[in-house]
Amino acid sequence: MNETETPTKPKRRLKMTTPRFKHRPRTRRITHTSGDWSWSKDLLESKIQQGQEDSCWTWQGATGPYGPLMGAWKNGHRQMTQARRLIWMTYHEISLDNLQVRHTCGNKDCVNVAHMALQEDRRHLGNFASKDNE
Repeated sequence: MNETETPTKPKRRLKMTTPRFKHRPRTRRITHTSGDWSWSKDLLESKIQQGQEDSCWTWQGATGPYGPLMGAWKNGHRQMTQARRLIWMTYHEISLDNLQVRHTCGNKDCVNVAHMALQEDRRHLGNFASKDNE
């Protein structure tokens, strides 16, 4: 090497390496199932601020125009649903196929099971009523 030549760095070979943080699939913490639905009972109960048994219990999670929402799995697909439906299915161990859960207290953010009642889904009633008139 001459004094006039500048030393060159040897070229580094690029190695294919795995990323430092591997993508881990999100694990489902399913602890409760009813019919086609599956959800995490622990997560559901962690979002409820319970008060007295006869008072309204406040939902601490996501809300929508019709009240509290929670993510669950229906037939293996993740989707948001009304939290009061999951709470009803958790405490009463029944599936709510053509039924709605309504509040008896009038507070849409209340998730106290004692303040809920079942009602037939009016969308399905309309279909049956029109068939009877034919």
